[in-house]
Amino acid sequence: MRPQDTTGWETYWNAVVAPIPGWLNSWEGERLSALALQQAALGPLVEIGCYRGRSTLSLGHGVRRAGGGHVWSVDLFEDTYTFEGYDDPMPSEDALRQLLRSHSLEETVTLVRGDSRASATASAVPGGIAFLFVDADHVYDALCAEWAIWGPKLSDDAVVAFHDYDNVVVGDGVTRFCDEIIRQQFHDIAVCDRFKREPDAIPGGMLIAARRRHRRAAR
Repeated sequence: MRPQDTTGWETYWNAVVAPIPGWLNSWEGERLSALALQQAALGPLVEIGCYRGRSTLSLGHGVRRAGGGHVWSVDLFEDTYTFEGYDDPMPSEDALRQLLRSHSLEETVTLVRGDSRASATASAVPGGIAFLFVDADHVYDALCAEWAIWGPKLSDDAVVAFHDYDNVVVGDGVTRFCDEIIRQQFHDIAVCDRFKREPDAIPGGMLIAARRRHRRAAR
């Protein structure tokens, strides 16, 4: 099923995204789709950390709705961790490429294998990034190292999103980084906190922020 064939987000999520193992929940995926739709015409869309593609397919959904745009997905693809109870011998990069092909998104998404903290990895992605989604190493120092490389590549109209904000399960690295740096440099701060209101949902608050005051992050 392709994104344009769906009657709504929940239909798309249940049929296409939910079967993919991962920690992103439906509400967060919908926010990513909305942000991709909003920012697609303004520059490259970049995600750091994708695992097997829940966020990637969500962004692809938004790009399709926008009628154009491109996603760059950066990951080590080392498969050093797996989703709870999920066992698939296929490497995550191969599985994601197959998934992109099956949903005709191989021309919409470019996979970049590499360390997101390395300038060589970032050099493979164009500048003027309009949207940056970060969901890789949740350690404070690692986030600072990523920001030193990716922050300068953002456009003046950029919107950023950080997964697992205020999620005690993964520690305080994301929360500390966003509170000390992102809240000081960006505006229109919003936090998707569905997991707080729905205890059985997949954990992972997401902080969203816009660079310009007049460009509001999707709610």
